Amino acid sequence: MANTKFFKFESLSENFAKLYAEMRAGNSCSVFGVQNSMRPAMVSNLDKKVLFLTADQTTANFALEQFELMGMDAKLFPAVQDSFLYKRAQSNEIYVKRTQTLFDVLNKNFDVVVAPIESLFSFLPSVKDFSSHVLKLQAGQDIDIFKLEMLLVESGYKKEELISEQGQFSRRGEILDVFPIGEKHPFRIDFFDTQIETIKVFDVVTQKGTKEVKSLKICPFSDLFLTNDELEHLKTCVNALRKTEGEEVSENTIFNSTLDEIISRLDLRDRSYSLDPLASYLDDFRCSIFDYLKVATNDFVVVFDECKQLYDRLVNFEKENNERLKALRDAGTLLAGRKPCGFSASEIMQNFDTLTCLAFLKITNANKFFKSKAVFNFKTVPSQRYTHNLKEFSVDVRNYILKGFKVFVFAGSSEQLESASNVLSSHDIEIAKNKAKTLTDESSVLKEGYYSGFVLPEEKIAVFGTYDIFPKKRQDSKLKLSKGNVFSVPKVGDYVVHHIHGIGLCEGVTQLTGSFGTKDYVVIKYHGGDTLYVPTTQMDMLDRFSGAETPKKLSKIGGQDFSVVKNKVRESVKKLAFNLIELYAKREKIKGFAFSEDNDLQREFENAFPYTETEDQLASIDEIKKDMESSK
Repeated sequence: MANTKFFKFESLSENFAKLYAEMRAGNSCSVFGVQNSMRPAMVSNLDKKVLFLTADQTTANFALEQFELMGMDAKLFPAVQDSFLYKRAQSNEIYVKRTQTLFDVLNKNFDVVVAPIESLFSFLPSVKDFSSHVLKLQAGQDIDIFKLEMLLVESGYKKEELISEQGQFSRRGEILDVFPIGEKHPFRIDFFDTQIETIKVFDVVTQKGTKEVKSLKICPFSDLFLTNDELEHLKTCVNALRKTEGEEVSENTIFNSTLDEIISRLDLRDRSYSLDPLASYLDDFRCSIFDYLKVATNDFVVVFDECKQLYDRLVNFEKENNERLKALRDAGTLLAGRKPCGFSASEIMQNFDTLTCLAFLKITNANKFFKSKAVFNFKTVPSQRYTHNLKEFSVDVRNYILKGFKVFVFAGSSEQLESASNVLSSHDIEIAKNKAKTLTDESSVLKEGYYSGFVLPEEKIAVFGTYDIFPKKRQDSKLKLSKGNVFSVPKVGDYVVHHIHGIGLCEGVTQLTGSFGTKDYVVIKYHGGDTLYVPTTQMDMLDRFSGAETPKKLSKIGGQDFSVVKNKVRESVKKLAFNLIELYAKREKIKGFAFSEDNDLQREFENAFPYTETEDQLASIDEIKKDMESSK
């Protein structure tokens, strides 16, 4: 059950019912008194696509997490810092996230787009231009593989020998691999002449196909789509910026050197995000996120998280930007020249006049974004935090129930549901598990998640959020590999072990053409200068050398040295296995101490652990507990 169906506020009171009736009629409203923790729940009840605006990126990230915990399909549209500056080397992460969100919006794959207010200043490519660079492929489609390569390059993808990350593609004969942005795995497109024969998901580590799909949409890896005429136009504009007087010679030299570098990249048909400052010279590069949302749906709502903070940020951001732009223009070092580098605050504000808006406010008369058709006041109270103090949690739940309140506890998982229920039961408080479907049902402990709770005193409802009760665990970034995926394509100079031929030295990857077409091979050098070519489709035959030191010598192809070593290892392993069997047989006969099963105190201690365990760690913990609870 997604929490979006749970919070049916309009069934609670006439005031709530009037608010949602106004919103469905397309009337903009202002709302006072709603706690921050309650706003995601109220937004989920709109039953429309939503653009949720925040005062800054930190608040946007937090709102995104809240919506995702509720089960909503939330997308982030981050702001680009200093988008008017040319950066030779920069991270594409923010640009890729924005492009992916535009792609998802046009495909209607979203419930809510979360955006800091400053993200609205940026120019975007036209919807028509962006849509035309979304590649739509399906099995049986007739398209030349070389044309597909060209289309991928035009969409910003980079050709590599072997792909390893998003935004790359490679071709070997009639096979084209591509790793689209927004996808967890790359795809392998197999051609027969000019027809797509199959499209398969494949594993980037093993290079093997795993699942066949019928069709594939490839999101662009750029937002700067340049025709030949546009490329020449940009080169002309850049050359016009060259400085010859009025500044120190050293500054002229540095700036002109930068212009030379940009022109060189344009000559190479570079479409990377770092050239986005040049977009000001393109007439078609004048769209906003509103234009994309209007194409996706003609009935979306703009929600203002906190009007006063949003308006202050809008005004201050424009002021700061204008001051920096003026200094750069006066120095003649702004790539955009005298062209505007983004929308003005007044241009952004004009959008809200024709859209359905919902504003949350804390201060009366602070809504400067739009004229409200209706204003509502609600009495709400934030929930307390009870982490590491579940006794106080139980006391408050009991008090709410005695006062006639309905209580809803969002545990966040099946395990935490049991933990919360056990804590309440230990204090003689019995609440149903997973019975409530909406706020009008009986009190329940639910396995679904909700970030932080709230109380509606007039409606007599108390909601406890997941992180009101349980500590939030830190999400550490970690590499996730399946058990078999322990080796990727080796680098030049790596020592590798072939399952048959033994230890060799990797000299790189090469292409060879034979009767079966052109394929990629890993080149392995052995003793005596012998060379072995291992097809990338047989990577499971190779392992990385894992010895503590560099191997003393390379194995010889066809020699017996490696076989002798393997036989010795087999004998050692066999002897160890027999010893272990004998040891475990003795242990089975001995009765040991059996520890008791987990209680509430143990579960509370475990829930306080601030990190998220890996699947392997959880499996190990379960196995250790079973051993400890067993008398054997």
